[in-house]
Amino acid sequence: MKIIGIDVGTTTVCGAALDADSGTLLRAITLANDSALPARPFERLQDPRRIFEICKKLYGALLAEFPDAAAVGLTGQMHGMLYLDGKGEPLSPLYTWQDERGERLFERGESYAQALTRTTGRRMASGYGLTTLFYNEINRLTPAGAAKICTIHDFVAMKLCGASAPVAHVSDAASFGLFDLDHLRFDLGAAERADLPVSFLPETACGLKIIGRTAENVAVCVAVGDNQASVLASVTKDSALVNVGTGSQVSVVSDCYLPESGAEFRPYFEGKYLMTGSSLAGGYAYSLLRNFFAETLKMFSLSLPDDAYERMNGGARETMRAPRKIECAPYFCGTRENPALRASYANIGAQEFTPQQFALATLSGICEELYRAFRRFPLERAPQTLVGSGNGIRKNALLAQLVAERFSLPLLIPLYEEEAAVGAALCALSALENTPLSDLSNMIRYRGEQ
Repeated sequence: MKIIGIDVGTTTVCGAALDADSGTLLRAITLANDSALPARPFERLQDPRRIFEICKKLYGALLAEFPDAAAVGLTGQMHGMLYLDGKGEPLSPLYTWQDERGERLFERGESYAQALTRTTGRRMASGYGLTTLFYNEINRLTPAGAAKICTIHDFVAMKLCGASAPVAHVSDAASFGLFDLDHLRFDLGAAERADLPVSFLPETACGLKIIGRTAENVAVCVAVGDNQASVLASVTKDSALVNVGTGSQVSVVSDCYLPESGAEFRPYFEGKYLMTGSSLAGGYAYSLLRNFFAETLKMFSLSLPDDAYERMNGGARETMRAPRKIECAPYFCGTRENPALRASYANIGAQEFTPQQFALATLSGICEELYRAFRRFPLERAPQTLVGSGNGIRKNALLAQLVAERFSLPLLIPLYEEEAAVGAALCALSALENTPLSDLSNMIRYRGEQ
């Protein structure tokens, strides 16, 4: 028996087929997410119908190769939302997690996100689904006939099984904001105080469950958040996960929710929570430095070589033993809490003012931001290993080294690159066979294991 997992990312859509008995990845397919729509500077919009076409293509290709596939699981980019009519048809673009309308000035010198935070008493940020809903309601942008909102992967799951209303797993629903983590449900009172249409909120599911079947009789599992899916496919007991892609995250599974700690908690699976620290820049910070070097060379009628990252890493290695180093706070995109915060480089003397130092400082700054978030976690037991995922770790050995050194933990890298898609498949297997996810942890494999 085979299980399919699909990860609807911002720039790519990945499909994976797993053997249900061993967890072996049999096939992985990645397609470009070419659904971006023309938009105003502060908007980040994608076409949900095009995304569904891409997902259907992936699903069809994997099913043709593995006709004994019994279930399909979905995950994808969290926070973003789209509107549906009463029949489950899209009435709007997907407003992605990168959409910046919540940062726009509302009134009294506050942004829309800040005003929503003040009104509801719950921390909200630009890009959160209910911040987008709040902005659209005030600016009369809600499409006529709208009945529900959902994430893009909730939409794909719904369409695959021919349903007319979305179901959101709590790992996904919480990413909209205004979510009660104690009781794992939307805070309807807070939404009503902000005059949000609570009828638009999707049905939520606390557990993994099959929500329908495709035309080919393949079971469809409720879609889950991509952060949680990646952790599920990567982390065993007593491990922490560091993921570096465009953004970056550090995550640790917790048995309980501790709101007084100040750490960010997200719903996980089987009654557990995920402590998460996120950075909006991550690997993007290093790409910005590359672009800076490219613009510098262009000024002198020169061009950057194809192996620019390798050369940047080489230069960074050369300066690792320097007695004094530049310090970088890589807040190029601000933070969720403070979007106006910006990056800085400090401790720059005449000897440190070199491109090699800037390269090392940027990589070290990425690590430091994650480590500071990790130190805020109220850990009952310190992790014994660190798991690294995302292209920033997989494709940059120096960054992987620096992360391991900063956390003072041995670093393991999952064997399969498609962590989120694999995690979605494991969720589908658990829901199909009513198997605890802990019983599937033996399917997690790491590089170098025999």
